[in-house]
Amino acid sequence: MDDFKNKLVKGFAWQASTKLFVQIFSWVSTIWVARLLVPEDYGLVAMSGLLTGIFIMLATTGFAAGVVNRVNISKAELDTVFWLSFVLGGALYGILFLLADVAAEFYEEEKLANAIKVAGLMVLLCALKVVPSAIALRALDYKLISLNGMFGAFTGIVVTLIMAIMGYKYWSLIVGTLAAELFMTVTYFVFYKYIPNFVFRLKSIIDLLSFGITLLFASGLKYISGNIPLLLLSLYTSTTNTGHYQMAHTFGSLPSNKVGTLFSNLIFPAISRIKTDKELAKKTFIQMHTSLLFVTTPIFIGLALVAEPLVHVVLTSSWLPIILPFQIICIIALFQMSSLFITRAIEGLGDARVTFNYHVYAIIICGASMWFGVYNWGLYGMLICWLVSSPIVYVYVLGKITKKLKIQLSEVVQMYLPLGACLIFMCTTVYGLSELAFKDLSKIQQLILMSISGMIVFFTATYAFARSYMTDVKRIMVSTFKKT
Repeated sequence: MDDFKNKLVKGFAWQASTKLFVQIFSWVSTIWVARLLVPEDYGLVAMSGLLTGIFIMLATTGFAAGVVNRVNISKAELDTVFWLSFVLGGALYGILFLLADVAAEFYEEEKLANAIKVAGLMVLLCALKVVPSAIALRALDYKLISLNGMFGAFTGIVVTLIMAIMGYKYWSLIVGTLAAELFMTVTYFVFYKYIPNFVFRLKSIIDLLSFGITLLFASGLKYISGNIPLLLLSLYTSTTNTGHYQMAHTFGSLPSNKVGTLFSNLIFPAISRIKTDKELAKKTFIQMHTSLLFVTTPIFIGLALVAEPLVHVVLTSSWLPIILPFQIICIIALFQMSSLFITRAIEGLGDARVTFNYHVYAIIICGASMWFGVYNWGLYGMLICWLVSSPIVYVYVLGKITKKLKIQLSEVVQMYLPLGACLIFMCTTVYGLSELAFKDLSKIQQLILMSISGMIVFFTATYAFARSYMTDVKRIMVSTFKKT
């Protein structure tokens, strides 16, 4: 048990430190690139990602999660998974290549065909990476995973910036993403010295495939639910509106993509290793979920509070229409981030059906409300309807984890109540200051003063309402630095 805790603490330290650097550079590069490109470029890349993402999901087919979740696995079985994933990835890229022209004609966007054909190379890279990345997760080798992700992200950022400065427009976003994925794929193979033998024993991995296929359907539904906004906007509005949404979503999702993913990537292999000890699994889940909420929620709410001066300061005037969408997406992202963490914990317990059902409900409830909103009121109507429907599906998945781990109502309240009090205090203070004291200042002064006051107020409120949490964080941080 001590060894498991040490690996988890070290994993958190490595993931947190590297994610912090990547988060900073991602913000800087996103702002820089957004000043060089126009909303239409982001809209085109987002449209190409709709089709490409489907084939990436099909190529991996939940194999990596199946490899991680299995208690024991042999080299021959790993090789079988590798070749199955490789062949499937190659076939899927061929189909995607043929469909690119059809998609371009459907959207009446000539540039889209070549964008899809190049971006589709991600299908091959992701298929190749399935086994070596899963080996790293099985070993809880978060040092390699974190450093690889960080340097891969830096590679993508540098390529994107250079190409954007040279005037390659939307190609800079596509090639930068490919460069990052290629770096990470090669690194996993080199560090684990993984060389697959020509072995194909399908019968030996039937159980793994069953788990993976269940996750595939769940991932498919997740992909659909996550891309309903882009699909609806591309069908009912313009490329410019799609680009506005994409930029707002990029900014609003950065905390969940970096910090939220950090926790979600940790909880799945962690729970997979201790799922037979339900008490330890429960304690691990509560501690990590509470930490996730306290770390990310003030970031999301803070971004929503400073949205107006933030967009004015860091982006050009062409991006001013994203202010309200950005604020709404920050709130929606809170439910999505917590839901992702909870479903990953349930998958670690060996149950992928809850994830499947959750995304079914998300598509039916949120999807229907978003369609109603975009059909009647456009982009803003879609986002407001999405915001209203998100808590409904969140309650479902929260109920499932409390039942599986036998979490009491008092323990659920303890996860949310102190945080809620801190947030109310922070929002009331920052909003009051912005209206009474900061209103006549310049946008950059408003941004700086609102950000500083928000941080001071939240930490003060946390000390007042959740002092025990701060004590736990301090203990974990001290333990983390000692161990690393």
